[in-house]
Amino acid sequence: MKIIQKDRDGLQCFIGLDRPTLNQPSNGGLRVKTYKSQTLAWEDCRNLSLVMTHKHRLYNTGFSGGKIVVAMADCQACKKDLLSFIGSMLNDLNGLMYTGCDLNTSLEDMEYLRNHCPYILASLDSQVDPSIATAYGVVGSIQGIFGKNLEGLVFLVHGSGKVGKATALALQKLGASIMTYDIVPQRADLPNCKNISQDHNWWDIPCDALVPCSISGLITPEIADSLQCQYIRVVGK
Repeated sequence: MKIIQKDRDGLQCFIGLDRPTLNQPSNGGLRVKTYKSQTLAWEDCRNLSLVMTHKHRLYNTGFSGGKIVVAMADCQACKKDLLSFIGSMLNDLNGLMYTGCDLNTSLEDMEYLRNHCPYILASLDSQVDPSIATAYGVVGSIQGIFGKNLEGLVFLVHGSGKVGKATALALQKLGASIMTYDIVPQRADLPNCKNISQDHNWWDIPCDALVPCSISGLITPEIADSLQCQYIRVVGK
């Protein structure tokens, strides 16, 4: 496991390369987030890279695990400068790392990044939106537990970004009652869904399943002890 760190203009960038087999390039998304410390950003990069290795092994993709984590105070500030910086780092690695969308990065960001490097796996030039595809994978796994008819069931979708929004609306179409939560409360205002973002103790609210579509490390030991649900369906990236 190797982590490369480069700092520039108030941001810290970590690229994790978990390469148990040296002839396998690494792959994992580009995550942009505010962290309380450099240590937490480093640990997030390491842990997410290791998890990606397990995912690639499971599906025999030919990749090993990797992750790009950028720690910065304002996740939307100077995005183009950030992406050009990431592009130069990927070019320096010369194909050892491929990236794509993750927290606070979008297909539009990947389109821009492609102007600076070719090391991107993000459904570019495709009619398939990977966030929507991820959402339907989540819905399918939930149907595997509860069956195709979800009437009378209650789901708490935590995070109302592209994946969370699509997941919530798709579950609702199947008859489920949906509660939504987001750190930006207005994003959780989805048609016919109950926005519970003002209830900071969301883990105390009873539901049939919790569907986290937000961040890794969401469920702490304390929250786990208080959860009022039968199942947790975690969205992977």
